[in-house]
Amino acid sequence: MALVAILEVFPPAHPGYAMIRGYLQALIPKIRDAVDKESGVWCLVISQPGRAGNYFESSGAAMFIYTSLRVVKLGHVQDSDGSIVEAMRKAYAYAVRNRVIPKGDGTMDWNNTVIVGSLNTRGDCAYDISQRVNLNDLKRRCGFCVG
Repeated sequence: MALVAILEVFPPAHPGYAMIRGYLQALIPKIRDAVDKESGVWCLVISQPGRAGNYFESSGAAMFIYTSLRVVKLGHVQDSDGSIVEAMRKAYAYAVRNRVIPKGDGTMDWNNTVIVGSLNTRGDCAYDISQRVNLNDLKRRCGFCVG
């Protein structure tokens, strides 16, 4: 998300513009290809699909969906066969069906967000998949936040 946001404010003549655009052009097809073929979404630990305990973590998926669709819309990443948009629509539909909880007052809850937010961890798959999930987690438990 930050990379696409930078491209929206950087002047195209800036030397870093082409580099950042190139990162997105390399990354977005890999994100598209890393989805679970059946559900169309990504596991919490994207490099460990199918591992017991590894599950669809909704906030990370939302970031993938947004970024992928935004860079295609802005023309930074070409989607000549439509496969990026198709994959993101499938992921979006899954997220809305399975993770958005309408509250009846025009707002919603967002389910299955991981409470992990600290950089002070082991950083391995076993640790990540052992963490609790929460409703609307705002990362208040991280070492950088108050609350």
